[in-house]
Amino acid sequence: MPPAWSGQATGLVMMTFYAGYMIGPVSFGWLVDTFNTYTPAFTALVAMALVATLVPTRMHLKIEEIS
Repeated sequence: MPPAWSGQATGLVMMTFYAGYMIGPVSFGWLVDTFNTYTPAFTALVAMALVATLVPTRMHLKIEEIS
């Protein structure tokens, strides 16, 4: 990544990070209230963790292809 983009990249990461802080507890609580059990909420957390693990690996491949 060019050094000139570091501010934009940092801002995007921070925005996404704090959006999770705002959306996560509300959606977790909604899932628990809707299904009256914690299982769907924790299943959603595991699914999002798996996606969050795979996304950077795919982005890394695309960056290598560009340069």
